[in-house]
Amino acid sequence: YMTTKSEPPTIEDRLPDADFMATVDCIRFAKEVSGMLYYYKVPYRDFLSPEFILSQGKNYGLQLQNPTYFFANKNGEYGILVELTDSTKLEQGMEKLHHFFDVREFKVKGKKIYKINEFQSYLFYDNDYICFYKGDSIRKYADFIMSAKHNQISPTWIELINQKKYLNKSVVIYSKLDDFKQVSINQVLAYPEVDSTHVFFYTYLASKDTLPIKLKDQGMDFKTGEFTKRAINLHIDPSYLQAHPKHPLYMYLLKQSARISFPMKEFLEQWNGDLSFQQGGWITVDEKFIESELDDDFNVTEVVKSRQVKVPGFSVNYSLKSASTALLETLKKKGFLTEQENKYHLLLSPPLNFVQNKDNSQTFYASHMNPKMEESNKSYVMWNNKGTQFTAYIDSIKTFELYGKLVFSMEYILSPKNLKENF
Repeated sequence: YMTTKSEPPTIEDRLPDADFMATVDCIRFAKEVSGMLYYYKVPYRDFLSPEFILSQGKNYGLQLQNPTYFFANKNGEYGILVELTDSTKLEQGMEKLHHFFDVREFKVKGKKIYKINEFQSYLFYDNDYICFYKGDSIRKYADFIMSAKHNQISPTWIELINQKKYLNKSVVIYSKLDDFKQVSINQVLAYPEVDSTHVFFYTYLASKDTLPIKLKDQGMDFKTGEFTKRAINLHIDPSYLQAHPKHPLYMYLLKQSARISFPMKEFLEQWNGDLSFQQGGWITVDEKFIESELDDDFNVTEVVKSRQVKVPGFSVNYSLKSASTALLETLKKKGFLTEQENKYHLLLSPPLNFVQNKDNSQTFYASHMNPKMEESNKSYVMWNNKGTQFTAYIDSIKTFELYGKLVFSMEYILSPKNLKENF
């Protein structure tokens, strides 16, 4: 009897599904970021040049001219899978690994896994691939990758690989987070573009259901300044969402807002689609307090005094369909809004002033004056993290598709001080 030897699995067959998946052309991406590394005078940038990466790949038998694959979960665990041309060349690399780090060995399915104790990370390889993994689920993923069969590539990875060919980008990221599924978003793709100073992550979301919001042409925003740490500016038409309370996004918003006792249902019924929030800087306010004092006869009396304290700058404005205080009363009943001495608190906010504006919008603000607002045609969320400002824009919304981008500068991330602290 003749026996046919089964075909070995490809590296794509070994790819596990995860919350985030990415395919990367390392050489092309290195070329794209070289200008930025030069602009910011990043030390050791020669070690990130396409030529150096390619030469090191050849030295250790890594096929870096083919795509490299990343998979990661929202708990922070991630893996990198690279094709090998010659696994025997890795032996000298493993010798160096043992020389520089505390490495422990154990086996899964009879194959060695090298644990780098200092970084709680792992390496394992076979004839045609090598995998780096960081996280506690090493046995689960090593078992999956080692046991792969020919032609078992997952539908999600097929979709991502096809999209990469179609988009023709060096890096394409795909996400299948549960949070997206809950709002009927069945596909999320992102890819970076880089200039000499900034990274632009372009994002595409595809929905199974009609997206229940549209962008407005414009609305009113608070003026941002150098002290602004966080900002949200949304200008959307929510009429479809308001008319479809069974829509997955409506249900998701109700569920999330219940955690902080926010009356989302009542808010959506009255909301006219504009929201502007800003936080940052410090504002000096007078705070009243009670102090016990002794009079001449040694009787204790309580005296109301005031002192100046600094509170974080905080302001929020939202548009309503009509002038109404009904929403304020609902916010109070739910405990989301409290009132003390003619000042308001939204959960843990500083003491706020309140004004009902002529355009039916309502404003809460910590400053002495109602903050200035200006017309804007942008909808975005902005925040700071470890010295870097990130801004996520909604660029356009179609019936089943949303396009946006995340923009941030690499100035602080690539500063010598920051690189030294993180690496």
